[in-house]
Amino acid sequence: MKYLYSLVILSLCLFAACKSDSNTAKTSESVASSEIPTEKLEVGEKQEVKFTESLEVTVPAATEVDGVKTSTTEIVETKTEVNPVSTSEIKSKVTAQTKNVSTPEVTKVEAVKEEVKEVVNEVKEVVKEATEVVKEEVKDVVKDVKDATKESTSTPTKIIEPNLKVTVPIDQGSKPAVEQTYTEEVEKVDIKKNTKSNVPNKPGAMNIDHSLFNKLLRNNVSNTGVVDYKAIKANATELEAYLTLLSKADITSLSKSAQLAFWINAYNAFTIKKVISNYPLNSIKDLNGGKPWDDKWINIDNRTLSLNDIENKIIRPQFNEPRIHFAVNCAAQSCPPIGNFAYSAGNLNTNMEKATKAFINNEKYNKITSGKVVVSKIFDWYKADFGNLIAFLNKYADTKIDPNATIEYMDYDWGLNDK
Repeated sequence: MKYLYSLVILSLCLFAACKSDSNTAKTSESVASSEIPTEKLEVGEKQEVKFTESLEVTVPAATEVDGVKTSTTEIVETKTEVNPVSTSEIKSKVTAQTKNVSTPEVTKVEAVKEEVKEVVNEVKEVVKEATEVVKEEVKDVVKDVKDATKESTSTPTKIIEPNLKVTVPIDQGSKPAVEQTYTEEVEKVDIKKNTKSNVPNKPGAMNIDHSLFNKLLRNNVSNTGVVDYKAIKANATELEAYLTLLSKADITSLSKSAQLAFWINAYNAFTIKKVISNYPLNSIKDLNGGKPWDDKWINIDNRTLSLNDIENKIIRPQFNEPRIHFAVNCAAQSCPPIGNFAYSAGNLNTNMEKATKAFINNEKYNKITSGKVVVSKIFDWYKADFGNLIAFLNKYADTKIDPNATIEYMDYDWGLNDK
């Protein structure tokens, strides 16, 4: 009986080895005078199995299977007869014997099973994670659609002011304006040109809406800085509303760049107000005994200021920025042209840079050659702000100026910059 069990176990092992590795040496079996039933049996059903005369299994000598050497084995059983046994008994005995068998092939099969299990588990995890991600994305899309639908039906339509780089609510008539905070793009400017400037090259949160002033300038100022004061005076509502906004503003809450934009706009807006309050006139110097900039009439920042206070006591000392002289406008023909846009934190550096370059290279205001420059009186009045004038001009001038070039100053035309 023990030979029979050994035979069955060995046969199973050889069968598994042949199935798992194509390089395993071929094994020849010869089974003589045997008869093994193949039909399917129910559990517990007995089947008579007989082996007659002889049974011989031969494995070729000195065969190497996956690095394991085997030797010739012969098992001979003669005139053996097996009494009827149940399939369940055979199964249990074979299983018990198999547990004690450890071969490289069996170990390899078990390892493959474990690897397959691990791969299946990993796939399950990936599918699970992917499902969760898809669910979240679907939720986000649904939320966005709901928010967009809600906004389109419950909030004012918005437009983009290109010069302000901010989102501005469209006028809703009698409907109160929606309170909101404006944020602007960070602009890219070569700050090496202005290393002494106290203006950071980035905007911050903006809670002052300059769109009213931007609209007024866009509609009433030409590209060359000619102002239609008559039209502004005829419809001064927008200007008055903007000046009221400036007067009530909390300037300390603004970023550094937003503060400078605020003060430039304030200077220009109150200058326009002074002109239209006395329009028509030939020159701003016709007002206040020729010193309109010393008149203290501007109520802003919880104090009463003059135009000179804004420029010389706030802008110049606080920001140390020479380019502001090409942004603030004194309403005169020789003054750098006022832009037809409002300044803001988002466009401050870009527009000051453009205004400076345009002014320096305009022959109406400056005549530049390599050996001689005849420039605006602004460069004389505020020479301390520009430092080495030739070096400053060379940053923007289209013509390269010699370091030892002679410098002269033009006469200043105080005629009003109107149509």
